[in-house]
Amino acid sequence: MNATVLLLDADGVVQEGDPGFRASLEALCPEPAKVGEFVAGVFAAERPCATGERDFAEALGEVLNRWNSPGTLDEALSCWERVEPSGPVLDFVAELRGAGTVVALATNQQNYRARVLRELLAYDDHFDALLISCELGFVKPTSGFFGAACARLGIDRADALFVDNAMPNVLGAREAGLAAEHDHLSEGVGRLRALWAQHSVPR
Repeated sequence: MNATVLLLDADGVVQEGDPGFRASLEALCPEPAKVGEFVAGVFAAERPCATGERDFAEALGEVLNRWNSPGTLDEALSCWERVEPSGPVLDFVAELRGAGTVVALATNQQNYRARVLRELLAYDDHFDALLISCELGFVKPTSGFFGAACARLGIDRADALFVDNAMPNVLGAREAGLAAEHDHLSEGVGRLRALWAQHSVPR
């Protein structure tokens, strides 16, 4: 397949998350002996939000109230704001877009994190489209996600190269009919360039 559109995962491919993320969540738990249960509860509350079924701030607030957390909702939500975009990757995206290639973000996120991507990180200015699970109604690695993402762009699945740092998502994309490769920021932007050169239509 010769790709004309590049779809990039967010966390691990375009941006690096806060290494202290879990510790920040654990600090919100009032019972040190039960931090594992507390964090699991937060992630369980987040899960339906990733498909847009619930508002994340509301779901998170319920968890904090149930546990009598010493942290405020704003303090808890700030854990999802701490992210560092990769300058070299964004430069490569700008280079591709400048040459006429469509580049879109394809990511699993709840609605609060979607706001962070759009408003705090201004990713609408860096990508042709933000294909976010809570707005599409499907999460990776389901075929529904990739079908909805390609439909949103108005492209055939065979037109896209999808890059993700999670192999289940890569395999799901391949099963859905997209070209897909594994990559991580730690491998450097050179690998991303090589993957695009391998799969793209020469211009």
